[in-house]
Amino acid sequence: MSASSAPEHQRSRPPGRLELVVRSTTERPAILAGLRAAVATMIPLLVAQLVHSSGGTWESLGGFSATIADRGGTYRIRALTMSAFAVGGAISVVVAALVGAHMALAVTVTFLIVGALSLAREFGVGPGGVGTSIAVAYAISLSAPAPGLHDALMRGAYLLAGSAWAMVLALVFWPVRPYRPLRLATARAYRELAAHAEMVASVAGREPNDAERDELQRQRRLVRESIEAARSVVGVARRGAQGEARRGAQLLLLAQGVDLLFGTLIAISELLENSPELHAPAPSRDAASALAHFAASARRIATTIATEPHAPRATGPAAPEVAGDTHATRLLRRLAENTTVLAANADALETGRPATVPSALALLTIVDDRRPVLETLRATFTVDSLAMRHALRVAIVTAIAVLATQFLPLARGYWVTITVIIILQPYGGATLLKALQRVLGTVTGALLTVALVAVVRDPRGLLVAVFLFAMVSVAYLRVNYLIYSIFLTPTFVLLAEMSAGDWHLAEVRALDTFIGGALGLAGSLFLWPTPERDRFHELAAAALRAAAAHVSLVADVWNRRDDETSAALAAARREAALATTNAEASFERLIVESASRRHELEPGTTLLTFIRRLIATDIALGSLRHSAEAADMSADVARLAGYLTSVLACIADAIAERRAPPPCEPFPPPASAAPISASTPPQITRALQQLEIIHAAAVRLAAP
Repeated sequence: MSASSAPEHQRSRPPGRLELVVRSTTERPAILAGLRAAVATMIPLLVAQLVHSSGGTWESLGGFSATIADRGGTYRIRALTMSAFAVGGAISVVVAALVGAHMALAVTVTFLIVGALSLAREFGVGPGGVGTSIAVAYAISLSAPAPGLHDALMRGAYLLAGSAWAMVLALVFWPVRPYRPLRLATARAYRELAAHAEMVASVAGREPNDAERDELQRQRRLVRESIEAARSVVGVARRGAQGEARRGAQLLLLAQGVDLLFGTLIAISELLENSPELHAPAPSRDAASALAHFAASARRIATTIATEPHAPRATGPAAPEVAGDTHATRLLRRLAENTTVLAANADALETGRPATVPSALALLTIVDDRRPVLETLRATFTVDSLAMRHALRVAIVTAIAVLATQFLPLARGYWVTITVIIILQPYGGATLLKALQRVLGTVTGALLTVALVAVVRDPRGLLVAVFLFAMVSVAYLRVNYLIYSIFLTPTFVLLAEMSAGDWHLAEVRALDTFIGGALGLAGSLFLWPTPERDRFHELAAAALRAAAAHVSLVADVWNRRDDETSAALAAARREAALATTNAEASFERLIVESASRRHELEPGTTLLTFIRRLIATDIALGSLRHSAEAADMSADVARLAGYLTSVLACIADAIAERRAPPPCEPFPPPASAAPISASTPPQITRALQQLEIIHAAAVRLAAP
């Protein structure tokens, strides 16, 4: 295998466990959602105090939980989601209130109800969140058995009333914007794309350093994740679509457009880094300027999409002033043209004009790939089902937690049960990460509560604090779970303190959370454990095979220029990126659960980093099929594709089988020419070098 003359860095730094615990997503805090949650939580409590009702706590719990369950979507989807919690939560608290006084019955019913609710995550994020919220309400009610049927029914009625208030607030008094989640998700994708373009512009014409390379790779992953998030919201919106069909179609087009721009930007980035003619000061300066203008336009599009009503106008970038007629300059012009079309469609969201659909976008159809309900249930109720094993794990550990709270002298023991329900995840590494975030956040929040109570003793001041804490916690729920946990603790501790007069509940909650975290981790470790070291190799192998499929398709369609071919390449590019993202997520869970030193995790980081770089190189190579030199490159591309496909399959098989791959045969020379020369397209030499680094990382990965 031939090494490239351009230097490549063969080692990458894995993130630390603490870095993963405190890391935030790129989503913005949902301040309005937090404000709505605070209003939904506090108003029932204040009304109950004014009328001297004993149900204020349950009404407040219903309002808060129903707001948390609302994950957006069309009016119908939101109403169904919140109604599901309202009805399910009311039934669960009544049942829990009736069985809580009978230990054997309480444990049995807990096992059945919590286990069934844990299966809801198989039907999506929304149903999973509703199931968790119902389970939490059940656990709270179970800890305080009702003296009779009337009291149990009243408890359910109070929670139902609080949930109904949250629904009225969210669906009537609060502005109803069915496509708001899709707007925000699509706008986030454009912002991530703009940030990546700015980074590409900053390194145009020079070799990036290690930190810049890592940041470029991280940004590409973030862009892909934001695109997939927008696609998933599109699926929900289309399932519940009613009314604004035109606006939904335009948002769908804009979500598709991000993927088109992203593929072009990747190709430009690779060409700028590896084309010697673009390293001269003038061309690199022109390219950087064009990318900066594109980034500004992408940000304007994001602002236009996210703002309603009275959105500012979005404008595309001016035609880039780039010298020459290289393939990179043509891609820059194409990027500007597509951005201008998408900007016009962003403006059409406000003006009502019909969407303009370029042919390249019309073919990128986003489909709803959700499995039918019965098919999902059949796949779930099997012995080897990961979902069934996880549901049994949650049911068993939650039942044990209920027993523990009965036999141990724990005040507010339901916090133990709630912690178990929340932190247990299908994968061991994810459970450990959630446990660390929950425990650290609860301890920090408890200290915050103690400090606040020492300063503020007036109940009115504490009510203001509860309002603010509830708002901040919900605003950061999807941004940083650690921050959410920190502010959630004083919210509920202060609510409990004001009703119970117990000023030591902060330390009680911290202790209970620690016990619940320990139980959850024990369940993850001993009940059908799914250590990431057993999954990572398969997912890494899948990423290699997806990369091989992408480059093979590039060679197969090299001489075709139609739009259907472009759509097929976009689909293959997406599949390769998703496979790599899945492997990266698995590797991060492996880092969390691993006791290894960081240098022992380096081979996995390097492997995934260069798989993503190889895919980017192949994207740039595929874009060259539109260049004037495409016919002369056909034979080289076919040789490269055949070689990469063979070697990547060999490495993938070795990784899946936990062994070192054998040495690779050298890159085959052409039939009638020197093997590989300076005239060979730089993408080919770069791909060969990246393949060599991937092979070396796979060898190190198999080392004991």
